[in-house]
Amino acid sequence: MEQQTQNNGAPRIAEEAEVSGARAQPMQQTEVQQVDHSFLEDAIAQLQGGLDLKVQEVRDDRRLTKEEQRAKITDLWNRASAAYPEILKSYERKLREAVDEREQSLFHVPLSLRDSVRAAYSDARDRTEAPFMSGEADGVEYAREELRRLFGRAVKTGDRALETALGQLAIERGGPEEVVTSYLGRSEEKTAQAQRLAEARQKLAHWQDPQERNWMRITRAITLVKPEEA
Repeated sequence: MEQQTQNNGAPRIAEEAEVSGARAQPMQQTEVQQVDHSFLEDAIAQLQGGLDLKVQEVRDDRRLTKEEQRAKITDLWNRASAAYPEILKSYERKLREAVDEREQSLFHVPLSLRDSVRAAYSDARDRTEAPFMSGEADGVEYAREELRRLFGRAVKTGDRALETALGQLAIERGGPEEVVTSYLGRSEEKTAQAQRLAEARQKLAHWQDPQERNWMRITRAITLVKPEEA
């Protein structure tokens, strides 16, 4: 039964890269023993509780024959079963929206810098895209080294637009780590935003992992319990 929205706020310079929460590498790995899906568990518990209550009311209705009780309980189960996948879809949509919102916060660029950052981002991407995407170790290392060099120059010259563009490109590509760390380290707010984005991406990736989802079915209350009569 199982199974994104972007507001019209300030655009990300990374818009051309189409970085999705599900496949982009988080800039910080968060070590969590158990990913929190309590929002989903609460929604399913509410559905299950409502089903159990109505089923018990039918069982307690002595005016009904066993066949009538079974028919009514089966109908209740079918309704709950139809609502269940919608809860799962709504939850995944909520996770995707959280990733989108946190990406927009992290990649937000002030209006005064937006054009210059976009131009610097495009230039740096064009310089390094082919070797980075080649899949060859030398090519990837060349692209990373070029980002390091350009970022160092941006810091030395005080070129805020270039520094921002390179920091964002490094975040999208998962490195070089020293560029990401240096860029985020210049702002406590950006560091906190990066952490929140990493957590949102981790939660979405965890939910979308088939093995993790199967394990959750065993260890958590994310499935409906069918009445015996249904």
